[in-house]
Amino acid sequence: RQPLFGVALEEAQKRARASIRQPKPPKIQVLLKQAYELKERLSRVPGLEKDTLARETGVTPTRLTMILNLLNLAPAIQKHIRALPPSTRMGPLTERRLRPLARSRDWGFQIKKFERLISLAQMSEVRHVILQGQKQ
Repeated sequence: RQPLFGVALEEAQKRARASIRQPKPPKIQVLLKQAYELKERLSRVPGLEKDTLARETGVTPTRLTMILNLLNLAPAIQKHIRALPPSTRMGPLTERRLRPLARSRDWGFQIKKFERLISLAQMSEVRHVILQGQKQ
């Protein structure tokens, strides 16, 4: 028979292991993939309108448009997004940050703004690593 403390410790350790987050694909990567699937469905099904597709997928027509607009991103940006590794943290490349770029059809403008976003994200990551090191 185990002492009560040992059982409580085992349970605490089990909960701690379960709470460790598993790496997941970045949300922006998932949304870009979804945008391609939605576009393919719109082109494959004759007469399917965005409003109908929005209802079928459980999003508003506005949200559907936001997702589809990710397809307006420059190919180089999309390639970068597809290459992002899984992570346990929310990355700096969020849909909200990329929306203004996706609204522009000027790929040069998009890439310039994207490079700035990446640069700021890298500085933020360095700050995070430094702060983590100071906590230890």
